[in-house]
Amino acid sequence: MSEVHNQQNLESDQSSILEEVKRLAKAGDVLSAVRLYRQIFRDVGFKKARDTILELAGLPPIIKQTPSIILSPETRRRLEILFQEDLRAEATKLIFDECGNNLPYLDKCDEFELERFRFAALKLSEGSLPRLHEAVELAKLDWRDLLVVADFANDTRAHERWNPTPK
Repeated sequence: MSEVHNQQNLESDQSSILEEVKRLAKAGDVLSAVRLYRQIFRDVGFKKARDTILELAGLPPIIKQTPSIILSPETRRRLEILFQEDLRAEATKLIFDECGNNLPYLDKCDEFELERFRFAALKLSEGSLPRLHEAVELAKLDWRDLLVVADFANDTRAHERWNPTPK
């Protein structure tokens, strides 16, 4: 009898957590929802958890097709520093769409693991959209070259110390 009661409590706890996951996703905090979801289902990868959460929350399928649905706060901060307001949306879209999970061997990275590559592209851009396009194209060809040019290749934490200055 006690085993059945424990099983019911476990299922009730999981149900409560899943409701919180849905609430977070609907509120736009997909990252927190994914982290909470992965506390229950430890063997689930980031992308699978994200896709499942979006489905649970009833969010539009178009979001599920986006390769990297989240930019880290530090990536956003650097975009805001480097790009003037009238260029920022285009720069954000370019980093979001073209410099993320679409890059070779980075398909399982989350927004924090992608910072090194995104920061490298932003660093090379110096706040210029044409230069950002060039950096992203370099990343698509071979992101290792992008890291070398940005001086992020030999130190896996160098990107964290790079702080752009406004133009």
